[in-house]
Amino acid sequence: MNNVNNRSHEIFGKMAKVLEANYEPLIVYHLKDEDNIMLGDPTAKRTCRFCGRTEPEVTFKKVAHSIPHFIGNRTLKSLYECDKCNEKVFSPMESQFSQFMSFYHTFYRVSKGSKVPTFKNNDKEHSKIVVDGETIKIDCVEGEDFVPEIDKKNHTFRIKAKRSYVPQNVYKIFIKMALSIMPEVEMRHFKTTLEWLMGKREFAYNLMLIERRYDGLMNPFDFNSCMLFKRKHDHRDNVPAYIFGLAYYNFFFETYIPLCDEDRNLDGKVEIPFIPTPLDYEGYKFSKMFHDLSSTEKVCKEDVVQTFKFGDYEERNFRKEKYMFALKYVFDRVVAFIGLFFLWPVLLIVAVLVKIKMPGGATFFVQMRVGKDGKLFKCHKFRTMTVKHSGSTVSVAGDSRITPLGAKLRHYKLDELPGLWDVLIGNMSFVGPRPDVPGYADKLEGDDRDVLKLRPGITGPATLKYRLEDEMIAEYVSQKQKEGDVREVQEIAVEYNDNVIYPDKVRLNCYYYRHYSLIRDFQMILCTVLGRKMKYAGEVI
Repeated sequence: MNNVNNRSHEIFGKMAKVLEANYEPLIVYHLKDEDNIMLGDPTAKRTCRFCGRTEPEVTFKKVAHSIPHFIGNRTLKSLYECDKCNEKVFSPMESQFSQFMSFYHTFYRVSKGSKVPTFKNNDKEHSKIVVDGETIKIDCVEGEDFVPEIDKKNHTFRIKAKRSYVPQNVYKIFIKMALSIMPEVEMRHFKTTLEWLMGKREFAYNLMLIERRYDGLMNPFDFNSCMLFKRKHDHRDNVPAYIFGLAYYNFFFETYIPLCDEDRNLDGKVEIPFIPTPLDYEGYKFSKMFHDLSSTEKVCKEDVVQTFKFGDYEERNFRKEKYMFALKYVFDRVVAFIGLFFLWPVLLIVAVLVKIKMPGGATFFVQMRVGKDGKLFKCHKFRTMTVKHSGSTVSVAGDSRITPLGAKLRHYKLDELPGLWDVLIGNMSFVGPRPDVPGYADKLEGDDRDVLKLRPGITGPATLKYRLEDEMIAEYVSQKQKEGDVREVQEIAVEYNDNVIYPDKVRLNCYYYRHYSLIRDFQMILCTVLGRKMKYAGEVI
């Protein structure tokens, strides 16, 4: 480890030495504060730095971000960019920069807010990359330009897509950023640069953008930074007068400002030294790219590639799964109809018993539960509790809220029979995760949200494993009380459910979704009816 640190410190030192030999820092902004940084004099008459027009010939009503908003800049803004330049000139350039980087921005979760934009090659294709929390979902449709390649031997996944952009417009937005933060006293050197930037002059020579992309950690640059360096009078190497740097998320870009008056006597090959960052000192690995953006011709469908390393993996046949889940849906509705047809006498007897033994309340317990895709539905059961009760949704064996008849119905799962109606109308399935009350489903994150792709079930792997859940919770509560825990029974029960039982149920239900088998469904239904156990997911449930 020390050798790695020494090597990184050595590289950082060399980069810093070259920069120091040629440049002095002109201005640096670290955009980590919530307070706005407004560039320009609010008391002076408003003049656009780029087109040179003043009020009232042009207006200054729009918010002008000195660095694009879509890469996370919420604070650095300027008073000297008119609405016309903002909307007509620079907004299209920012769009070109967005198209140039959107593929990588999606993978590295670059956004102006909490939601990362979805990447698609174009609006006509269905292939896409979606970031959901910590999960990156890649949908590839056969015949489209998304090309996934999996190297099982080396455990790498490679995704190839396309991008289209106008190179020089991408380059111009970096120069616009540089001139936006340029001190006013230095602007006298950039008359020709401004003419080119505004489309009044042509220039297409050596417009090189240097990119360093740091991998291994998400968002290593904790905040956006932009900076300008000015060439020293006693500079050592053949370097341009001004260089600009931009750091955000996993990216660092740098370039020089072309057509500067101070570079008229610059001869031969121009060198652009690397601007060192704290990540270089700490030894973060990076990929280095040199983008020649001199052309004004549109680049169409250029290949872009991203490669990932992965550990353990499993192969899934999604086409087969789709067929199996469709078959499951048909099976559920047919069998639910048959079940209701033959079991209606049992339902009637139980309904009468509930009415006689637990008078004063409804026969059925109806509650809103979370169903497939997170949609709420009305879940039906026979009532097993007293009419007037309060507390959590977690019950314990011997719970005073549960009536004697209710305890028997729960033990033999007869309280679940009205769920056949929920299965018949498509809200539930025979096998699946138990329907949760609103609140628990909201806590699901990342891959755990796969549970919501299933219809809730009357039984399932988690139901079988925790068929004696009330007794398990009661035993835990009793043990805690013996240890001197003086909290309310319900509080201890909820703690055990939330920290032990519920996470394990989610694990089992996710396994069920990813390893679905209709035969397994039949086994679980039989085990539920007969009160038997079965082997599933490497354990006995």
